[in-house]
Amino acid sequence: FSGDTRVYVQKPQPKAQPTETIQQDCTAFGHDPSFSVKVCFDRTTCSGSIVAHRVGQCNATTTKLSKNTTNSALYEAIGPDFLQVRIVTGPELFGVDMQHRGDCMYQGDFSFYKQGTYNIEAFLHSINYDHLREPGLETTPFYLFHPKSLLPPNNHTAPHDSLASHYNYTFSLSCEAVAATTPYQTLLDDSQPHSSQHQCAHGSLPGRYLTGHPQGTNGTWWQPFSCNVKKFDQQEALKCLQGKSIAFVGDSQIRTLFDGMRNLVGGTVLPIHKYVDFFKGFKYPKASITMGYYWDPHLERQPLENFNNWTIVVTGGGQWHSKENWRLDQWDHWLDSVIEQIQAAKQTAKGAPPTWVWQAMPAAPKKPSYWYPTFLGYRKAHGQNNAKYKLFNDVGIKKFEAAGIHTLDPFLFSFPIADVGFNQGTHFINPPHNPVMDTVCWMLLSLLCV
Repeated sequence: FSGDTRVYVQKPQPKAQPTETIQQDCTAFGHDPSFSVKVCFDRTTCSGSIVAHRVGQCNATTTKLSKNTTNSALYEAIGPDFLQVRIVTGPELFGVDMQHRGDCMYQGDFSFYKQGTYNIEAFLHSINYDHLREPGLETTPFYLFHPKSLLPPNNHTAPHDSLASHYNYTFSLSCEAVAATTPYQTLLDDSQPHSSQHQCAHGSLPGRYLTGHPQGTNGTWWQPFSCNVKKFDQQEALKCLQGKSIAFVGDSQIRTLFDGMRNLVGGTVLPIHKYVDFFKGFKYPKASITMGYYWDPHLERQPLENFNNWTIVVTGGGQWHSKENWRLDQWDHWLDSVIEQIQAAKQTAKGAPPTWVWQAMPAAPKKPSYWYPTFLGYRKAHGQNNAKYKLFNDVGIKKFEAAGIHTLDPFLFSFPIADVGFNQGTHFINPPHNPVMDTVCWMLLSLLCV
């Protein structure tokens, strides 16, 4: 996003050219009649792209979205179709950013930094802005159909340790030689001890998962592009938070983080479920650490200045706002009001104000159980989908960071492996073998203590 921080207009990208500037092997697919797909890959550089183009008329009008035209340029830049493309098996796991090039054509570029065999998946979730449309603007009901693969089935046998939930709808790519050495590849060298000067001190850093990593949870390790994640054990977490109090204020995703931090600090493996608790407390007297969770999905149950007696306050939102089909301009104004409350709370603090952290929304899986069938297909009754989560997250993170407030983005850590059993909806479960939950806790501690 660029331009005015309240408008968030994204500059449109130039249209993709049908011919590649480097020599690549391209494979075309027509598995889904509504989209033509082409995967191009250069084995000498281990880089490639995937291009998906709508077949037939492109309905890119934004009139279905809202009567408010403030964000129409942003919507047009995003494009009317919701596609999810990921590298789901291989030495590295990550999402491919599909950029709208105009006329319902989308292109995502990717590179591999480790040798090995990779599998890419591409799913279509909705068309004609159904994923962002707001109800009540027209008589035709909007719906999201069950995700459809844009790649045909293959004859591969999924390995027993495969992280792919849709392995049989993937296309294989083989990276035989990484041509150039980059600073990122230096970080990938897990045979060398990680230098403390390269440790992450920020909670919203893009990267990708590495598989078979010696430090990773079940071998799965989050590696940002610019730094190394510090793996906090219980003793390091206690040292980081000694003498501090942490309030977690928000919806069930904030409660899940509270549960994960409780397990890490307490050295326990208590279960994490999706449930409703209006308040939860935890104390670790040996290190004088206090934690508390307060249920408040709209941050309206009490003034935020009431948390001035805590050392750290972690808050967030968006899940209920998406469920209630909030428009982007409504979300934008609500974020402004939250930031104003936090700034006002800092001014009224009698001593040092708390350290505030804004947590964005995690990614959701695309499992059939997350949808319910209708005669129109598979419909999600509310605006809860990864496209809207990502849009709301990007707007929120930009605003809070501009205001000097720390941010934590679990969407980055959850999207690459959101369909492999670590999530119940957007809740992280199954401790202690959950790389998403571990990464969110470690990144929170990194921004607080590194």
